[in-house]
Amino acid sequence: MWGSLLALQHEIEKSLNPSTETKTNINMNTVFKTLGRIGLLLTILPSILYFIDKMELEDVKLYMTIGMVAWFVGSILASRLVPADSE
Repeated sequence: MWGSLLALQHEIEKSLNPSTETKTNINMNTVFKTLGRIGLLLTILPSILYFIDKMELEDVKLYMTIGMVAWFVGSILASRLVPADSE
């Protein structure tokens, strides 16, 4: 019984102030998109630095692997995060 009352209270509070949840989704979406872009830079930049002989191959592999993971994680999480308005 108390759980349903708490859920009802949460729904009422959310309907009275929907901007808080939307701002949180927008901020998290920005964070994930930024993470994806940094990952993309870490994927592209080391290969260019290796091409102009400014970075060793082992370092290129490390940074590109970190960049690949960051890019995929950031882009997947940003695409799955939907603002509360569109539900």
